[in-house]
Amino acid sequence: MTVKSKVVLLSVLIASSLAVVFFLLLFQRVNAFLRENALQEAARLRSAFQFLLAEEKERFENHLPDYSMWTELGERAVVERDEDWIEENLEPWVREQFGYSVLLVTESGEIITSSPNWPLRSGEFPPSSLSGAVFLRSGEELWMVVTAPVTNDEGDKEYGAFLSFAKPIDAELLEAWSQILGCDIVDVSSGVLPPEWSELPSYWQHKSAFTKEGYLYVSFEVVGEPGELLKKFLLRRRYEIPLQVSRWAGNVLLCLGVGFGLLLFLLNYVFERVVLHPLRALYRASEQVASGEYSLQLPVGRNDEIGLLSVHFARMVEALSEREKELQREKKKAERLAQIDPLVGIPNRRYLEDRLKELIEDKVPFSLVFVDLDKFKKLTIF
Repeated sequence: MTVKSKVVLLSVLIASSLAVVFFLLLFQRVNAFLRENALQEAARLRSAFQFLLAEEKERFENHLPDYSMWTELGERAVVERDEDWIEENLEPWVREQFGYSVLLVTESGEIITSSPNWPLRSGEFPPSSLSGAVFLRSGEELWMVVTAPVTNDEGDKEYGAFLSFAKPIDAELLEAWSQILGCDIVDVSSGVLPPEWSELPSYWQHKSAFTKEGYLYVSFEVVGEPGELLKKFLLRRRYEIPLQVSRWAGNVLLCLGVGFGLLLFLLNYVFERVVLHPLRALYRASEQVASGEYSLQLPVGRNDEIGLLSVHFARMVEALSEREKELQREKKKAERLAQIDPLVGIPNRRYLEDRLKELIEDKVPFSLVFVDLDKFKKLTIF
């Protein structure tokens, strides 16, 4: 692997590590934001549903005194038991006008009148209901029941009877609340989801709020006395925040990807110009030196480590050049000495053999003459 490849790989690893760390921090922050936002949205939706329930309960409670504190009711219905008056003013009139079930009963438990769909057993009403409306469950339905003693208009005379109204939290009321809250409301008290919600994960029964595929789900429990679970509703509202965050995160990731790409390109360019280019010049110079060429151009003008390396390399090349010249001189001198007889200072037999070999290889015509000199050592050659 070349130096450039290693550096590019190192740059990619560093940039990738930084990207992973940043993405993890971003992911953690986004998740925390989504959880907090979902919890806040769930709390708002739950509060709004609680408000509608309390408002309906208060409105329901306020209707009862209009009838229970009524002298004519006490006289005509409780005392006289006027059935015609009861039919025209209490039952079935109240049920038909307001949708309330009616129960008029004496203190001894005698029923004066009762609606056919009265949710409780004959004559039954909770004592706590005397202070306001309570929630009760009858079969699969949730009812609001309110009870008060029958008195005169001033409230200072009692007729020994109690008047109760009951109203169901039915599908019609839930549909009205759905329109107000902008969400779907279903009764999940039985643990069964509607068919269109059947794809929800099993943890929906245990979570008070969660998000799934662009929807926020919030559970709401109606608790009676003493702490009995009467009804459980599941509210579903379109939750656009995750989609917006996803688009935002996608844009951020795109920008980061482009940014990291530009960063890698810049790192590669800088490293190419600042490091690899002068290193390649030194590499080419070393190849020239290895081939015996010592005329080099090196980046010796830089004030960094590469410039210092170039200066030392240039000095080394200069020293090698001088050494090479010296070696050549010494070689030529040695060659001359090897072909000269040191005693008489004239070419010797080795010179003759080398010269003959050259002539034969070059195919040059020549003649060889032998001369025999007696007493040659006595000759002095200048």
